[in-house]
Amino acid sequence: MKSKSRRKGAFLAAYKLEDRDLQKADRKSGRPALTLGVDESGNHVLIKSWPRTAGEGQDDLRELWQHEVRHLYRLGGYPGAAASIATLLQAGFDDAGFYLVLDLGQRQPLAMLLQHRQAGHWLKNPRITRNRLLLWQNLSQIASALEILHDQGLLHRNIDQWSILASGGEEPDFQLTGFEWSLRLAGAANTPSATRTKSGAPASFVEDWRAFGELAAVLLGADVKRVVDLRIVPSDVAEHLTSAEVRLLRQLIRIERLDRLDGEIVRLRIQDILREVGASAAGREAKFHLVFRFAGAFAQRIREASGNDIEINDTDAMLAFVRADLGDAPLLLAIKNDAQAFRLTLAGTILTYSLSQYVQRPGTPGTWEMAYCERAETSEAAAVNILGQIQLEARSLEIMDQREAGARFPRLRGKLSSWEQLRRDLDAEQSKPDRAKRVHQALALTQFLEALYAAADVYPVDIRQVVDAHGALDADGEEIFVAMTPRPDVERDALSVALGLRPPAKRFEDVIMGDARIEDWVLTEARQIGDRETSDTAWKFSRKEQNGAAEPTYIFVGSDRPANIRDAALVPADFVGRDIQLRRRLRALRALADHSELLRMLDDPRSRILDSHETVKSDERFAALDDSKRTALAAIISTIPLYLVQGPPGVGKTRLVRDLVLDTLSDNSSARLLLTAQSNAAVNHLMDELADALENHPREPVIVRSQSKDNKDDAGSFEVVRQTETLLAKLAGSPLVADAPARLQKQLSDLRQSIGIKPKEDRSSVTQGRQAMEALLVRGANLLFATTNSPELERLLDERGQFDWVMVEEAGKATGGELLAPLLLSYRRLMIGDHKQLAPFGSERVVQLLADPAAVAEALDAGAEFIGRSLRDLATEEILDEVDTDQSDFPALCALALGQILLFERMIEDEFKVHKTKPKARRLAQRLTLQHRMHPALAEVVSHSFYDNELKTHDEAAARISGTPAPVSSSDTKRLPNAPLIFVDMPWIQATIGMKGGDAERRPRWHNPAEVDAVREILSLLKVRPDLEKPATLAVLSPYSEQVRRLKVAIDDRRDNFTVLSALAPAVAADQYCGTVDSFQGNEADVVIVSLVRNNHHASIRRALGFLSDPRRMNVLLSRAKSNLFVVGSLNFVRETIASNVGTDALQEAAFLSRFLDALETQRQRGKAVIIPAERLVGRK
Repeated sequence: MKSKSRRKGAFLAAYKLEDRDLQKADRKSGRPALTLGVDESGNHVLIKSWPRTAGEGQDDLRELWQHEVRHLYRLGGYPGAAASIATLLQAGFDDAGFYLVLDLGQRQPLAMLLQHRQAGHWLKNPRITRNRLLLWQNLSQIASALEILHDQGLLHRNIDQWSILASGGEEPDFQLTGFEWSLRLAGAANTPSATRTKSGAPASFVEDWRAFGELAAVLLGADVKRVVDLRIVPSDVAEHLTSAEVRLLRQLIRIERLDRLDGEIVRLRIQDILREVGASAAGREAKFHLVFRFAGAFAQRIREASGNDIEINDTDAMLAFVRADLGDAPLLLAIKNDAQAFRLTLAGTILTYSLSQYVQRPGTPGTWEMAYCERAETSEAAAVNILGQIQLEARSLEIMDQREAGARFPRLRGKLSSWEQLRRDLDAEQSKPDRAKRVHQALALTQFLEALYAAADVYPVDIRQVVDAHGALDADGEEIFVAMTPRPDVERDALSVALGLRPPAKRFEDVIMGDARIEDWVLTEARQIGDRETSDTAWKFSRKEQNGAAEPTYIFVGSDRPANIRDAALVPADFVGRDIQLRRRLRALRALADHSELLRMLDDPRSRILDSHETVKSDERFAALDDSKRTALAAIISTIPLYLVQGPPGVGKTRLVRDLVLDTLSDNSSARLLLTAQSNAAVNHLMDELADALENHPREPVIVRSQSKDNKDDAGSFEVVRQTETLLAKLAGSPLVADAPARLQKQLSDLRQSIGIKPKEDRSSVTQGRQAMEALLVRGANLLFATTNSPELERLLDERGQFDWVMVEEAGKATGGELLAPLLLSYRRLMIGDHKQLAPFGSERVVQLLADPAAVAEALDAGAEFIGRSLRDLATEEILDEVDTDQSDFPALCALALGQILLFERMIEDEFKVHKTKPKARRLAQRLTLQHRMHPALAEVVSHSFYDNELKTHDEAAARISGTPAPVSSSDTKRLPNAPLIFVDMPWIQATIGMKGGDAERRPRWHNPAEVDAVREILSLLKVRPDLEKPATLAVLSPYSEQVRRLKVAIDDRRDNFTVLSALAPAVAADQYCGTVDSFQGNEADVVIVSLVRNNHHASIRRALGFLSDPRRMNVLLSRAKSNLFVVGSLNFVRETIASNVGTDALQEAAFLSRFLDALETQRQRGKAVIIPAERLVGRK
């Protein structure tokens, strides 16, 4: 290849290019120049160039280039796209032009291939059946590519020989390119090109298929004029084409009509053609020939399998046995093999047969035209060793012995369906990188462990008595009372112990009466989670009864008498929702298996970093951002496929999301964005923050809030049902409907009346019509707000939907399994969160378990029987088989799973390490460092305790806060001084004579009455500044539910006792001041009062401090206040606990406590914090 090392322009300096362009640029139409080249690594590439010229039109050229870049990136992130759509390696521009660099591998444009290949090449000889088969296989790949385009609402508009890349080899490898002509239906106004094809026809899906059909006809050697002439019967169009081939060409060209024309239908038609033509090539029904040699150990194995009924020399009986054994859906398996890529086996009902190439005579080459077998095993292959599998039909096998094969092979050779094609299919199936497969298995392991913990929350019980409200044993009343006792269960006890839990019977009283008690239950006999029984009944815990030293009984009340069931068990009433969420995550996991791009990203985000070549708009909105957010926004917009942002408290990360949304919509009015978070509260907060900015947006974006129909919270005007009602109202008042037939007007009227009303028949036409409208609205929304576990995301995955952006808020609170669904739905992903705040719910115990691979293996072994089939798939079965067979690599799998549980934390911390070791490397993450919410003194305490002093207060925020009086002040500064931070120091029980009953000894755990009194005193001394424009907000928080319950009784239920509350708005909920720390992440209040609760005599960090040793929870507790923070706890207790644990690993994990004490003292010396003894607060000297 004659080449030159550079052309005009800096971008191309890195490539060696051929002297001649394959295709010259056409400035008038916008088509690029096509040039072959080689990059610095020796990879063959195709470079598309749009040359710059002086004068007008450069903005249009830049838009055209950016259009193609956007769509190539978008499609590159689609599941399965890598096989059928050209991969974009690089994009860029310089003074000479705009460029796209596509990975060729061994491919080249099909037009060039056809020009230069010799006359004998298979592409030029479609009359030969084998060549035509390969061509149809390649065309099937282009059909898949078109299906992906159309699924995204994209049109190709220019399918020809230049838009296809191919190597011309014996393997199907056609790829589609040429998207400079692409048009997105919903965004025609934003595209640079006209909405017609080069033939002049209006652009449409149908026109794409027509162009595909015409190209296929040419490649197949058919005269297009004869194909479109319906006077010619299909069998006479071309002597080498079957009627089925001609009919499909006519259907594609739209000479014959199909009720439905899409990629799925086209590929199914091609599969039918491949079977028919393949059978024709073999000269008979397409069958795979299998030769058996019955001798030695193999014959003995069959005799034993028959119960010694078959004689060792009875070949006919052995053939009959094999045919029967393989007569029920035989399974072809690719088995891991050290000597080669894999070996083939064929699994029957009883035996598994090892296959090899057939050798007609010794010394001649083997062939896969027939498969040969002389060995079988009775045991099944371990799933961990199975690299791939294909289900065969029994009728597709032609079984014979060696003697028959020797006589028939010379006549059949060259006409047989080769096993080689099946080998290629299996090779493709296992082509996913081993590392990627292990990432998939790691996620499957985390999912299965979550299911095991759910199984451990099933409590076996014995039913002692059933009576009605009057004590009658056999009467039915409005209320039924059931007396139960916990029942030991050996298998469930073993699972609990393996998971690091106490047996269910030991935990029973805590879960119904303890701090985190569950009130609503279901009595069931279902042994496996994921299953339900018709005999299930609902119950609520009432009371505990105990006579003397007798075994206590627990009374539950319900409305239905329990059925007579064996092995009764109580499960939390939310188990249905829990199982649904587990099933949704399993479906996302299955979708991930085919998404090689995301699998690679989850393992190593730096393995593929692309530049979008988009720049942030330097407008007033951008200028209003602080430096930290401006840097982050510019990096987010320019980076594909992932960017991570850590948002410490008060930095305004929602403002960053808002500006990204507005920037995206200003570029593309048809853009689709998914905004999601793990909790409904976080999604609603994000939506509320964005609502004002979007209310008067000039492009009037369609905004939808998707929420489970079981959720009773008001989702606002954007809720999908309300939006559907609005859409129907607009439609009903449109001229289109006014001129419509009466029947359609009646249907629309029925639809409008059905909104918000559950019809009697869920399958009625009105219901289906309404659901179709809702689904259409979700699919077409510009902004969709939904939780990561939303049913809408599940439906969008099934429909292979894609968004232009996925933005995940509070990503640190979601596990990798919870993040899968949204991450699968876009090629551009932004995850914002703070792993220094609350971790995903329940993740701590899973992380602790995964640190001990032996315990994980024990838990899998003990608990597998409790997980129903609906919560398992192939990946989980592979893991269970690995535990049963070879555990040598299992610790590595557990380590990989650890990184998937805390996915956001692992990714962003790894990226921060790269920043330190490779300062010049491109960054995929940023920590926002300028806060605007908290008083600077409070921010300094939080920054020093949790953020290595990197969190600063923005200058404007500091000036604003220092110039504004606090919203509350003390009415008695001797008892309660005025300062941003007040620490009410409770006496430590260990050092206080006569003080008894620390928090740990109280029942129920954990609560502290003295701290409740202190909180009440604080409220009684506060007064609100009278000149506030709107009421200040108050939150009273604690890490412990029981303390919160008692605070609610003292404050929420008796708010008339505190005059200050009439001027303070509740911040926890609409009418609630008190809440747990877990419920308040992401929220804020002007005034926050914190009750730490812990105060005891224990020495170890964990036993003494409990939640107070958790830096995440303490971070949230200390960072919610905007103006005033009151902390109630025992400083002496904390100091002594730290002192008694110096040098221990536990203290290293709780090192933030020492930093907090240091920061508190620093602020005290500056006059911004005051430590007051509890005695002073209550007025005692």
